[in-house]
Amino acid sequence: MAWTSPSNVTSPKPPLSAILWLSAFLAMAVDGVAQTPSPDLGHLERFSRAVKTRYDSIKRDVVEAAEAVPESEYAFRPTSQVRTFGEIVGHIVDSQLFFCGVADGANPEYTDTHERSTHGKTALLRALKDSVARCDQVYARTDANNALDLVQAGKGDALRGMMLIDNVSHDNEHYGNLVTYMRLKGHVPPSTARSGQ
Repeated sequence: MAWTSPSNVTSPKPPLSAILWLSAFLAMAVDGVAQTPSPDLGHLERFSRAVKTRYDSIKRDVVEAAEAVPESEYAFRPTSQVRTFGEIVGHIVDSQLFFCGVADGANPEYTDTHERSTHGKTALLRALKDSVARCDQVYARTDANNALDLVQAGKGDALRGMMLIDNVSHDNEHYGNLVTYMRLKGHVPPSTARSGQ
């Protein structure tokens, strides 16, 4: 025969002081959790800093290369099928304005205005530094809170952080072109000069 609890027996109730103590303890625990800095979930803060560090490195190389080459060599092209040194600088300007504009939510259309229409070292160097200043603002405002935000990109969308990585990748690609042109003219590229090689 199964044992059953008598109906007139009630389970003991905790004293009121115990309930108050437990409530206070839980409140302190919750408050302590709220005060603890949240971890960098997904390493997005580290990711954002790494992207900016890579951008800071390549922008320095590109600007210093553009500064080092004399005006007379901005029209240099190794073969007729490739851009001149100046056109590459202009292309970098156009591309930086595009990538950083998309990342910042402006959704610009890509144009080759500087590559086609800006001529001479002085004008191209000024345009390059202006595009770098524009990108500096966007990289500085990119952090763990918005690196994975979707931004309008043409008729579609893209991740903010990926657009900034694309910019770094593109700058690196064309810095390689600038290095080749510089070597053909007997110049030491800035990244090599800094390394002492």
